Amino acid sequence: MSGPWWGKDVDPEAAATASEEALRTDPQRARVDLPPLTAADGRTIARVIAGRHGCFTPDWTSQRPDDPGTALIAVYAEQHAAVATVVNLLPNKARIEHLNTAGVAQRAPRPLEATLVFEVSPAAPAGVLVGAGFEVLGRDATGALVPFETTQSLFAVPAKLAVLGRRTGGRVASLPIPTPDLRARVSPFGIEPARGTALYLGFAASVAPAPRLSFGVLLAPRDTPSPVSAGGLFAQPGTEPPRLIWEGYDAGRFVALEVERDETRSFMQSGVVELEVPAGWRPGTPPGTDPGQPLYWVRAQLLDGAWPDPPVVRFVGPNVVPARSGRTVRDEIVDTPLALDRTVPRVLQLAQHPVIDGTLGVLIDEGGPEPVAWQAVADLSSAGPGDRVFLFDAAAGTLTFGDERSGHGKPLPEGFRHVRARYRAAAPAVSVAAGAINTPVGSAPFLTSVTNLEAASGGAEVETLDAALRRGPREIRARGRAVAVADYEVLALGAPGADIQRAHAVGGLHPRFAGRTVPGVVAVYVVGATRVDGHPPSPTEATLAAVSAHLTALAPRGAEVVAVAPVFHTVRVEASLELARTADVTETTYQVSAALDRWFDPVAGGERGEGWPFGGAIRYDALVRFLLRELAPAVTAVPRLLFVVDDLRSRPCQDVAIPRHDLLWPAPHELIPLPRRVP
Repeated sequence: MSGPWWGKDVDPEAAATASEEALRTDPQRARVDLPPLTAADGRTIARVIAGRHGCFTPDWTSQRPDDPGTALIAVYAEQHAAVATVVNLLPNKARIEHLNTAGVAQRAPRPLEATLVFEVSPAAPAGVLVGAGFEVLGRDATGALVPFETTQSLFAVPAKLAVLGRRTGGRVASLPIPTPDLRARVSPFGIEPARGTALYLGFAASVAPAPRLSFGVLLAPRDTPSPVSAGGLFAQPGTEPPRLIWEGYDAGRFVALEVERDETRSFMQSGVVELEVPAGWRPGTPPGTDPGQPLYWVRAQLLDGAWPDPPVVRFVGPNVVPARSGRTVRDEIVDTPLALDRTVPRVLQLAQHPVIDGTLGVLIDEGGPEPVAWQAVADLSSAGPGDRVFLFDAAAGTLTFGDERSGHGKPLPEGFRHVRARYRAAAPAVSVAAGAINTPVGSAPFLTSVTNLEAASGGAEVETLDAALRRGPREIRARGRAVAVADYEVLALGAPGADIQRAHAVGGLHPRFAGRTVPGVVAVYVVGATRVDGHPPSPTEATLAAVSAHLTALAPRGAEVVAVAPVFHTVRVEASLELARTADVTETTYQVSAALDRWFDPVAGGERGEGWPFGGAIRYDALVRFLLRELAPAVTAVPRLLFVVDDLRSRPCQDVAIPRHDLLWPAPHELIPLPRRVP
């Protein structure tokens, strides 16, 4: 017998091919589109085992195909591949339970962010306190009500911005006052701000704006926001905001004002500025202003430093406060069973869910003089038998307490109506247009109106189950610490307050030092979750700051995390299509255009539907296969296809490379349906 005595069926390559063929022909064994728990490819398993024989069996030098050791490897690889395939095809329920045990749950919803502007009647005798949590209703596109609550307290004053000026010498030049329609573009410090340049704000009011003056600044959005850096041993040049001094004109002179809050970081981003004003503040006319118009004047003077790009303002005005969607539920008595079995975990259900992450507080009456606060944790396995903790699922609104049998977490004490909860129930993350948040629910004296100057944005619904199943294995691998580059990508998605859909991390890259490897630096490219007017989902500077700060807290000490907005390249497809005789030309052409948009989408595009790969080349053959697969049987052939990237046209049937770490954004395509062929 000339060949191997056990036959070709146990050859590693043949065994792997047979296993893959069985997967293709048996639908019940088809792989699910989830990250595999273990390798299930016979070739891979055989290759790994063969690579280890040098360490474990150094005396085995016979590597012939007919050697018995090779046969054992082939048999084991085939058997292991079959078992691994079954493991990877565990029912979703089992996988969900395993991930829940490891502390992985669906991410809580993210509230919409809005900027509200209040107006106070001129008859008000003083400023009006609008407390944090003041509720205002908005309406979405369907007319449904969406609740919003202010996130900070506001001293709303009966004042209006009457004069906006800039002083570069001894004279204050008047500037156009941006209007609430946000169409204006004003450079408050000029095109090339020099040291000593000052911005003047003159407020007209019937009474002194006191005790604090709060006004909002909305900057014109940049095409690409500047990178935001956090951590590191030394601050990189160009990351520090310029130094401003805020002063108020009182009793014939300017006096320094204490800055209670400056969310703008010296006009680096949009936000609210809150100043402590002098007691008994009086109107006046500083030198260089109109002497016949006494106003309450505030100025911001540039001491040193510079902006990466001079700020451009589209709105400045008083009584501005941020708000978030959702409604606070106070002192809810959570239903509890009368009889408790302390040997099994007890699950309680909140009346409203999903719940905004980080807003739940629970007090339990244990029979003492005061209720005791219990803490929510992501995993009970590390809790001791006396720890007052519970497992909280924000998406489902459930509280799971420990039991005496497992000893993980203190069991829920016996009692009646003794569990009270305070939380913020999430509102639908729908579109709320500018001016649609205008119905106050609470009351405050002399408030005449409230509105939002721009559409609410940044919201997200509860994470889908599929997304949680994809994220779970990577999050378990990260273990809550950003060490490997892949850890930064998955942990960035959980940054509080970040409007983020996707992240891509690169070690040793700093965008301010292109072409150089910078040790100790990790660049994280962030794809935003909000798309406005057909523009790509570029993140805001606030999102970049949130991602950078969040990852820095999880990264090794001394590591610098730079959050960066990716560069988007527009791509247009020019193609001719052969259609089936029964296909509707208009509808099929529309479907092809929609399929092309999905293919290039930065969040849902690419061959795996997980977003176009960062820096991924555009492959002609892959796109043609995608169109023929997705549009069959309506599209029978694609005789001609080429790409137009950033207005540069490629040759037909040619691949196009894009720069590393960049993404694509689809533009309107040019599709030509060819006449139907007559058989």
